[in-house]
Amino acid sequence: MTDAAAECVQLLKDLIRIPSVNPQARETFTDPFGEHRMNNYVQQWFEDCGFNVQRETIRPGRDNLIVQTPGADTSKTLMLCAHSDTVGVEDMSIEPFDPIEKEGRLYGRGSCDTKASLACMMIAFRERVHAGRLPANLCLLVTCGEEYDMPGSRHYAAHYHEQLAGVIFGEPTCLLPVIAHKGDIRLKVSTIGRSAHSSRPEVGRNAIYAMTPLLRACESFHESLDRDHPLLGRESLVVTQIQGGHQVNVIPDQCWTVIDWRLLPGRDQQGCLDELHHCFEQAGVNAQIDEITWFAPLQTALDAPMVHCFQQALSATGHDSTPQGVTYATDGSSFAHLDIPMLVFGPGDIAQAHTRDEWIDLPHIPAALNIYRTYLNSDWGI
Repeated sequence: MTDAAAECVQLLKDLIRIPSVNPQARETFTDPFGEHRMNNYVQQWFEDCGFNVQRETIRPGRDNLIVQTPGADTSKTLMLCAHSDTVGVEDMSIEPFDPIEKEGRLYGRGSCDTKASLACMMIAFRERVHAGRLPANLCLLVTCGEEYDMPGSRHYAAHYHEQLAGVIFGEPTCLLPVIAHKGDIRLKVSTIGRSAHSSRPEVGRNAIYAMTPLLRACESFHESLDRDHPLLGRESLVVTQIQGGHQVNVIPDQCWTVIDWRLLPGRDQQGCLDELHHCFEQAGVNAQIDEITWFAPLQTALDAPMVHCFQQALSATGHDSTPQGVTYATDGSSFAHLDIPMLVFGPGDIAQAHTRDEWIDLPHIPAALNIYRTYLNSDWGI
């Protein structure tokens, strides 16, 4: 292992030791929630390397970090992006914040998703800037909140997008270049009834019974989703939560369910809502639909120069350069409305993300670092 690769592994271990669990809807939180400890460490690391770091508060205790260096063409920017938060640590079978090497793997929460990508990007960024002249501006964005509602990437895309000419998002892609991913709209759908004593159901209106045809309609709707994508397959719509009633002897006046609809490129929020309203009306169901989250699908053209340039870096380092699609959403959703090329790439396998014993194959780390370096030493294709 080279000195830089060994440094990258050590850096990843340091990042794993720092709790940065996404607090989700919590407005106040204590350990292990929040990204502030991670941001403190990453900011200090860059400042020790001689960089200025812009730290921007997105929500109380929740920050983005921006590190940027000007290039020969100051009108456009290539951005590397990785998130600093992780999912929760409840019921993990390993100590989440104690990185352990075992049989060629490194265990710990965030090891795969996505602190390994961040560590590789940090070192590749530092090396490329210190090497000299950049073809354009180079930026590293460390976002908060990706694992829940992506406030960090949404904020950056809304306020700093003007010069962006290309973005690489660090996620566990098995060292394969991803040029498309599904979007996701999550909805809370409610049926309303009228409460009554359970001994007199005829004077009430059971909201749970009203939900029954809606659930059947959701199942039929899923089966009717026949649009196909060469990299992403078909769309899916599933019911993931349901709740109704208040106590055992009261006719329930409310019932709600959560729908998770994984979308192909070409979908928009209002079109999805209109389609579901029509579906429920056809099923004879009067339901209230409230949007929880919206993550846009991502798609970059296969013939985009940036894609070709990244493929060359993969081939030059002996890796598969075949473009892929993935079913999960990323921070790239926040930038999908911009007409710029974007890639998702990083070490690790998504199958290990969010698991009870999250781990990453150690050989992925020097491999990813080498690929990022090789690409950054090119003209970037932007």
